[in-house]
Amino acid sequence: MIATLPLPFLSWGTSLIGRKNHESFKAAQEAFSDLNNKVQESVSGIKVTKSFGYQTAESQSFAKINQGVYEKNILAAKYNSLFDPMVLIFIGLSYALTLIFGGLFISRGQFTVGELVTFITYLDMLVWPLQAMGYLFNIIQRGAVSYERIERLLAEKSDVKETKNQFPLSKTVVWSITLNVFLIRKQQLCPIFTFR
Repeated sequence: MIATLPLPFLSWGTSLIGRKNHESFKAAQEAFSDLNNKVQESVSGIKVTKSFGYQTAESQSFAKINQGVYEKNILAAKYNSLFDPMVLIFIGLSYALTLIFGGLFISRGQFTVGELVTFITYLDMLVWPLQAMGYLFNIIQRGAVSYERIERLLAEKSDVKETKNQFPLSKTVVWSITLNVFLIRKQQLCPIFTFR
């Protein structure tokens, strides 16, 4: 019973770090999305940027957004890196309590060495599923952020409005591909595609 005292704190720590990890990963993904938008705008407007001599301003704007992405990813990595040590500390505390109190019980004659070894083995069997659940919780937090972004994207309304009097497609296009392969002196040449 004493060996399991740290486990509720492990659950609490996993929940706390999981929430922080969720928030920081969400911020990092949104910052990366902003960076992608900036790159797309810059590439599509490169001629205008060069024509008006805005290269320096564009570079500074890109550097600022890039720095934001860097900082948010560092924060996400910090929260993510707290998880493993937290799990190991609470599990180590469980082992320490087991050894301390097990040693006391052995010295009082309430426990045998074999019973202590058996208990430690049982504790080993309990530890890995708890660690795996913690890792799974961490992955689920990241997946939840990605899923929220997908849901938000799918929920956006289209700018193109459909009207009642749309023109139907007048004819259906049927495509066929013919593949011709020619062999000359047992060496295969490139296939020739014919589109119709």
